Amino acid sequence: MFPFSLSDAAPKWNQAYQRALRDRLATLAQRDDAISQLDIVRLQPLLDGYYTAPPTGVHQERERALRRAQTLAAPGDDTPFWYEAAICAHAEPMPGTQCDPTLALAHLQRSDADNAAVWLMSADTAAARGDQARIDTALLHAAKARRYDIRYGRNATETMRALGELELPALDEPARAVLNSDGLLADANLHDARMALAGGAFPLPSPLAFQRRCRTAAAAPAGTDAELHAACTAIATRMADSDTLIGQMFGLTIMAQLSARSADGAAWRERLRTHYWQSAHLQQRPNLIRDLPRVWRVGEVATFGERLKAAGLDRPPPDWLPESPLPRSLVLTGRYIDPPPAAQP
Repeated sequence: MFPFSLSDAAPKWNQAYQRALRDRLATLAQRDDAISQLDIVRLQPLLDGYYTAPPTGVHQERERALRRAQTLAAPGDDTPFWYEAAICAHAEPMPGTQCDPTLALAHLQRSDADNAAVWLMSADTAAARGDQARIDTALLHAAKARRYDIRYGRNATETMRALGELELPALDEPARAVLNSDGLLADANLHDARMALAGGAFPLPSPLAFQRRCRTAAAAPAGTDAELHAACTAIATRMADSDTLIGQMFGLTIMAQLSARSADGAAWRERLRTHYWQSAHLQQRPNLIRDLPRVWRVGEVATFGERLKAAGLDRPPPDWLPESPLPRSLVLTGRYIDPPPAAQP
């Protein structure tokens, strides 16, 4: 919930923080090195209204900073191209991210070709253009990749470093209350604030084209388009073993569907049930924010799994099911229930 409720819950602190952020961005804009230019891209999403009503010139400054960072980056460093692709590659229009990832993706397809995440962003870009053939080609490339890496830890760590160079105003009581929303951070400090801000500042690819195409493959009659089904299985299996919760969620939900008629379907559905259980309990523990440095270094799944195991919450009771009907149906059957019919006037 922090920092997204901050502007409403702690408006006075937020105003001072926003002034400091704008001053920092102005300072970075005067510097001509790759790190400073990328720090502009890292910090801009924290501006109020960035995704809804951005201040004038913000997106133009982002594009200029990315271009300059790409020019100034050390040989072999494709980070500026990753940021551009992650920001711009979407299957559907996203507020504040109307930009073309084509050149950035072409670079990543050369520099990070063994990363399925690159090809899933390529599939989303093809979906935005209605190019079904390129979607399938991208998915076949993703299936051959040996890694699924959305660069979560690296990007978060760099965003935290950039925030460490931003002088935040002292926390007032409303801001401290937002950080201490679970009652376990009574000593909340600026380091906690920076970690919370860093956790929500950078783009995480959401592979919508993959989800749609592979749900179709899962629902098709057995033996239909075996190549696509095999590709979806390879991708989803790799994502299910991701070190991030979001990657794991994408992989497990698709694998539950792909395996619904298979002998291993029950095992995949049990893994998904455990994921839902753990995610529900993590949401009730905002104090885990103080684990974020280790999360970024070791991985979300491993770190949070250890914390939940220590609390005796790593495995759900045998009869536990998600409350929401759609996840519950997926856990029980490997299929989503049909939506209820629309109410008649």
